[in-house]
Amino acid sequence: MKGNNNKGFTLIELLAAVVILAILVGISIPVIMGLFDTSKSKMYVNDAKKLVSLAEYKMKAASSEIEKPDEGDCILISMLYLDGQDFDNPPGEGKYLKESSYVVIKNDGGKLEYSVTTIEKLKKGGYKGVQLVKKEALLPNDSIKHVVTFRDDDILNVETDVNRGFINDKLGEGYISGDNNITAIYNYPELDDNSSTTDIPGAPKIVFASLISTSSKEYNSLDATLQLKVEDKDTPRTDLDVYIAIDSSYEDATTAIPYGENDTFNYNINFANYGKTYDGVGVKLYVIVKDPEGNETKKTLIYKIHNNVPPEIDDSSSVTRRDQDVYHGVPLNMLTAKVTLMIIVDFLFALERVQQMNNLILVTIIIIIMIILVRVIQWNIDLLIVMEEDVEEMEVPTI
Repeated sequence: MKGNNNKGFTLIELLAAVVILAILVGISIPVIMGLFDTSKSKMYVNDAKKLVSLAEYKMKAASSEIEKPDEGDCILISMLYLDGQDFDNPPGEGKYLKESSYVVIKNDGGKLEYSVTTIEKLKKGGYKGVQLVKKEALLPNDSIKHVVTFRDDDILNVETDVNRGFINDKLGEGYISGDNNITAIYNYPELDDNSSTTDIPGAPKIVFASLISTSSKEYNSLDATLQLKVEDKDTPRTDLDVYIAIDSSYEDATTAIPYGENDTFNYNINFANYGKTYDGVGVKLYVIVKDPEGNETKKTLIYKIHNNVPPEIDDSSSVTRRDQDVYHGVPLNMLTAKVTLMIIVDFLFALERVQQMNNLILVTIIIIIMIILVRVIQWNIDLLIVMEEDVEEMEVPTI
């Protein structure tokens, strides 16, 4: 049997490996970063398409709330009006400007034509999104060309800054002719039919009202937070009072709670103190906002308490595995490959973070890990060669 002549790398071999790996990393990182940029751009386009779809649905399902534009006219619908939470996780990990992201709807010969723009304030600074384009421009494969960066003076509020001239500049001269105009702007979420406002001029206006679970889990817990946004041109927020009643009537809302100085009124409610349990029954919350002159606005909210959480699996639980079992649509015998793919994806994300941090130490660590992996592979190859040689030299006994 031959001895194992497995020697380590020479200094020249090691330096050559380091140089080669450094070149490969230098070449691959820009390519990988380009793939990430393309992926994020596609996410912006998909969000813009989703915003258009919400506007199309709103036009069909809420004809009583939204006024269809006349021939040649346009209406604007903001992201804030269409959806308050569906766009809370934008591609750049920042925050969508929901009053500067909107859909333009034009009546063109009886057919509604949709255009859209979305703008995100990036977590690392700056603005990025989809420039104002027609819906059809987002369908081709090169639609990511409409994903652009925005300057501060490009950020326009849909209600106060967007006008006919701006839309014509973005969608083409004459898109809205001199005889036509923007007939309506929908910027705040529509309140439900239970809401009522007094006819007294100068009454406060509830532009947003919601009950949000304070639990980090995805169900409506007994602890909730009432969020209100009220506008009153004649009265400062600090002079407004909020009255709340639970499962009774407006007449029982007698305790005044100061609105405060903040733009949004937040009030925590523990429904357990009112005898409520996790029974899935809707709780009615009656809200009144009053100014010092007695002008008031009313709003009714329904909050269905439930805790439909999955069962817990403890140490006493047992699972029988079968070859035909699947996990989230993936056969169990394929999960190893899936985990391996997840590791590779995590490694690519690590490379992206390395480039963003411009950290030479982390780059060096990654290169060293790759060298170790190459060396491990080489050892295994050498071992297989030695084993093969040993097998060839074995004497086969004759019978």
